[in-house]
Amino acid sequence: TVTDDPGTPNDATDDEVVFGPATLAANSCQPYTGSYLPATVNDSSPDAASFTDTVTAVGTAPLGFGSVTDTATDTCPICDGSCPDPQ
Repeated sequence: TVTDDPGTPNDATDDEVVFGPATLAANSCQPYTGSYLPATVNDSSPDAASFTDTVTAVGTAPLGFGSVTDTATDTCPICDGSCPDPQ
């Protein structure tokens, strides 16, 4: 299962499952996509505004014999210099 946390690590109520649960063969990969609008950003200027996004993947062995978790975090810009001037 892959879960996306849109920048609120202490609030699981807004986390979204973006893949799974599914069965994958050992050492296999599965792409996923998703998008959302963040509830908060870290700057009031649209061109400087960004948000932090964390994705956590959890894999469980067959018959429940152990699990592994991996997390990736990235800071994503709202605009890449293409936002209109707010004035």
